[in-house]
Amino acid sequence: MNMMNFVRTAGLGVLLATGVLSGCARAPGDDPRRPVLETYAAIVLATYEDTLQAAKALDASVDALLAAPSEQTLADARDKWRAARIPYGQSEAFRFYGGPIDREGRPHVRFKEVSFDPKTRTFTLTFEKGGSATVRIAKADTNRMALDVAFDKGIENGPFAMLRSMYVTEFNNDMARIAVREREAKGWREENIMKFGKAHATDIWMGRLSPSQHNTSSPDVVFNSFSDGPYPKRPKSEPPPTIVPKKAE
Repeated sequence: MNMMNFVRTAGLGVLLATGVLSGCARAPGDDPRRPVLETYAAIVLATYEDTLQAAKALDASVDALLAAPSEQTLADARDKWRAARIPYGQSEAFRFYGGPIDREGRPHVRFKEVSFDPKTRTFTLTFEKGGSATVRIAKADTNRMALDVAFDKGIENGPFAMLRSMYVTEFNNDMARIAVREREAKGWREENIMKFGKAHATDIWMGRLSPSQHNTSSPDVVFNSFSDGPYPKRPKSEPPPTIVPKKAE
């Protein structure tokens, strides 16, 4: 990503987050979703504002380096680049899409409504194309975040989820490798993520085997526990959580 695109991306994020806040301002005062939307919008806005300011500082340091090349201006540009990567890396959390994927220039999902229940830590997503899904925060600590995603019906004729990432080289990326456990296979199949075609897999891992110069905070991502029923099918190595069956009405 070049410098001007970096700045424009951060600026666009601030505008989008501001739009979410202004939308909340028009919501009824007694709407129980209002505090959740305002908090989320404030987090997004603050993240993109930090990204924009860091990008502007980096842009200025690059101009100074080009105007007067020296060890000092080079060191300053490097420091500003490292500093700018922190808020930008945090903003990448807003890149995951779950639902019917549309393609208009770039893949995206059209939401009609998003609500959050803090008691169950569950997001309910209603799609413009019809149907809904839930995203429950099953576990969150310093080691990992686990999400349980469930759709009210199968999504046909297209993907149901997308994850955006960046790859330049094996040492400059968000994710460089992918491994899949395919049905009836005895082990995993692993390869470079840019050479990967497709797989009929029960488990998917994406991550890195060597440190990246791009974003050292990018986590490994795992998709598993796929199921055609109301509860996920846990991997054999992971004991199922305590599930209380719903009472028949």
